[in-house]
Amino acid sequence: MGVAPPGLPRLLLDQAGACAANGSPMYAALLERAAADCAAGGVVADLLAPWAGAGVGDAVPLRFTGALHRLVLERRAPELALHYPSVGGSAADPDGLWDAVRRLLAARGDEVAPLLDSVPQTNEVGRAAALAGVLRHLAARGERRVRLVELGASAGLNLLVDRFRVTGAGQPWGPEGSPVVLADAWAGDAPPAGQVEVVDRLGVDLAPVDATSPQGRLLLTAYVWADQVTRFERLRAALELARRDPPRVVRGSAADLLDALEPDASAITVVWHSVFWQYVAPGEQQRLRERVDALLRRDALLTPASRREPATRAPGAGSTSSWSTAVGGRCSAPRPLTACP
Repeated sequence: MGVAPPGLPRLLLDQAGACAANGSPMYAALLERAAADCAAGGVVADLLAPWAGAGVGDAVPLRFTGALHRLVLERRAPELALHYPSVGGSAADPDGLWDAVRRLLAARGDEVAPLLDSVPQTNEVGRAAALAGVLRHLAARGERRVRLVELGASAGLNLLVDRFRVTGAGQPWGPEGSPVVLADAWAGDAPPAGQVEVVDRLGVDLAPVDATSPQGRLLLTAYVWADQVTRFERLRAALELARRDPPRVVRGSAADLLDALEPDASAITVVWHSVFWQYVAPGEQQRLRERVDALLRRDALLTPASRREPATRAPGAGSTSSWSTAVGGRCSAPRPLTACP
């Protein structure tokens, strides 16, 4: 038996609670058992020993569940696969799943450990419902040519928002027959009807994911909670759209990109982000605020919107999207959008 890494059992339990509250009973049960094992100095304690000093921002529980899911998706863990709905298994037996995980870690923990090094990314396309609402407001104001800029874009899937079908309050938005459907995405007052033309798309990320590569697709799908099959299928559909026409995502600092960003007189530039701000260092946050303020002084436009995220919301994944637009009338620093239950 190993020594329980201090703090990690609590991180695992907290994420278990978040999973339970956000529609993943499978991961809730798995992480509860992993927390107990970690506290007792079991196989999870051995696996997570190098992460003893980790904090909430390190997302160790999501690294753990993502590593296991990745083995399943790679067909390297057939016993686990029996319990994973994402590959056709059943999550009805949480004790059976935990027994399979414990056996895997005891026999092959050295295979799992390197997978923990990957930073969790899902590029959840459900968050694009917020952006779609903003674009409808812009269209209603006569701003129909749009240049999209996303900070912390991951694989840039949400830059394809105009190719998604969004339903809910008000009229549906986006092309009929789109493989990506954000169902019941808006509640309350519907955004006004209107379509835009996206004339350019650009994302920036410190570690962009290539949505066209097998490894990139595997990375993103591994971090989707395995019992949330709708999210899993929606992500795969968005990846297929990206494979046909990959969005442009550059590697670098969001502040550096905004420093270089200039208005385009032929289109309104929409700068937005989702589940990004909390990972930005204070110094860069200040640079971003200052640059947005500078764009404000150059005549930019801001439009309010509200939305419901069909995506799961949890610590580390975030519960709000933020956005601002630059070019045209007024601008504001990124502010949270309303999240409807």
